[in-house]
Amino acid sequence: MDGWAITTSDGGTPPTTASATFVAGPGTPPLGTGSVQLSVGANGAGAAEIRNADYAGTSLADLTGLSYSAYVSVPGSGGQAPYIILAVDLDDDGASDDLLFFEPVYQDGTYSGDPVPDQGDVTTGAWQEWDAAAGGWWSLNAGTFGPPLVTLDSYVASNPDATLVNQSSGGGLRIVAGFGAGAWDNFVGNVDAVVVGTTAHTTTYDFEVAGVPTPTPTPSATPGDETSSPSPTPSDGASTLPDTSAPDATPFAAWLIAFGILAILVAAVSRRLRGQAT
Repeated sequence: MDGWAITTSDGGTPPTTASATFVAGPGTPPLGTGSVQLSVGANGAGAAEIRNADYAGTSLADLTGLSYSAYVSVPGSGGQAPYIILAVDLDDDGASDDLLFFEPVYQDGTYSGDPVPDQGDVTTGAWQEWDAAAGGWWSLNAGTFGPPLVTLDSYVASNPDATLVNQSSGGGLRIVAGFGAGAWDNFVGNVDAVVVGTTAHTTTYDFEVAGVPTPTPTPSATPGDETSSPSPTPSDGASTLPDTSAPDATPFAAWLIAFGILAILVAAVSRRLRGQAT
């Protein structure tokens, strides 16, 4: 999964009702044909997450881009949408010292703190791209659990040694739905097209469900081995059946052999008949 792992939690309040699965759609995802679906279930205190451990040790100052697309199918009660958590080491001891939260609901440019661009309101039933690198964040250490917001540049200016770090529960780059009883109850949303840029490289992640073909030619299945290629969808027009539009051509040499055998048989019968006549 290119460094990503799925985790679920009850948030300290059983039972765990959250789940994360790879699905087709919804609608037309920004990349490919699928996405990862984060469902919280009846226990909104729990959460569904995808976490990436590959960026541990990356200086927050070297983070050049961070964005993703999200789709809300079943909203919570407070404008909820999948959000990002970054685990940060501030003193180079390899432990998480702070958590930074990017929440789409706070990205319309009206909240207190550092000025951030207006990225619009969270909507239901449509894909939206969220630019976390340019947006506003709040710090767990600040104790506000929301605005005033701080940009990553401002946070780095105050914490120049800030580095991404993994946690015992998983990777330090997290995309989350949940952790809020009531507000997150029964939430369902999807994530795709996650872009992470550093001074070393930029990586785009396309989440797809196994067995759903992307818009590329689908190879024909080998007769007798129907699992050798995915089944076609109505949109890709591909066929997994052998081509039966014309019969196989019989090799010319085979016709010659068959004709020679027939000639031998005819000659033998003819000689037998002549012997009986005499």
